[in-house]
Amino acid sequence: PTDYTIVVDSSQSMRGHRYERATRLVREVVGSLDRRHRVTVLRCDLDCASLGALRAPSAALANEAVALLEHTVPAGSSNIVKALRTAIDGFGTDNRPRAIIYVGDGQSTSGPTRIASIAAELEALTSRGVHVSTVGVGQDADTRVLGTIARIGGGQFVPFVPGETVRLAALRVLETTYGSGLVDPVLELPSGLEAVAPSALPNLRAGQEIVVTARMRGPVTGEARLSGKVAGRPFERRYPLNLTASTSAGNAFVPRVWAENRIADLDESDAPSAQSEKVALSVAFGVMTRE
Repeated sequence: PTDYTIVVDSSQSMRGHRYERATRLVREVVGSLDRRHRVTVLRCDLDCASLGALRAPSAALANEAVALLEHTVPAGSSNIVKALRTAIDGFGTDNRPRAIIYVGDGQSTSGPTRIASIAAELEALTSRGVHVSTVGVGQDADTRVLGTIARIGGGQFVPFVPGETVRLAALRVLETTYGSGLVDPVLELPSGLEAVAPSALPNLRAGQEIVVTARMRGPVTGEARLSGKVAGRPFERRYPLNLTASTSAGNAFVPRVWAENRIADLDESDAPSAQSEKVALSVAFGVMTRE
């Protein structure tokens, strides 16, 4: 039995069809939760309005959640860190697993707004034993912010893009806490591969893919070792690698993919050296940064 708080971004950037899709998703998730659990919903811009105390999920509660969300027109600024802090503070002292599902576009316009500052705040918040997953609504959702929040929160990032059914999206959201995903994954690569990005892997749900990049120094032969836990048990897989660099025109995009991943890693640091390295990578590889 788990306590869930669903946090929905109701700021100006969610206005229109995006907010309507988020509302339908919340109805589906609340109505699909197992009855052993308890759930509440927060509607947050700069401040949060709550559905009330944690209760067993039901169709009636799903309708109440929809009424809460439809009671307002999205407007104002958003403060993701404050919204998550409000959700964590509302759990109480019961000795039950606790999970937050954040639904929004990842745009934080008040309080901490840079990825590095959001990450620093979340490190302290999630040390309180709360599992945080994120749902990005819309194709232009800030996947870097939402992915960082999910990784630090020990959860998963789920994109909810146009064309995807609400039912399928809800099942993928529930799988972030129900499913037998790979938790605390670690990828070890053989010598000759350096500057691996992303440097830390997020938790992975069944069937999820992630692109890992690295720089080569000559031919590489060895094994890639992936380890972690699945359903609480140790997991390990080994994959043979035999890599040779090529100047094929079809590979021309690969250096930019590495640079983008490396820049995403550096976004989590406010150190001056990280800022200068991001700008240098942007110039050298022709990719955009937040700078």
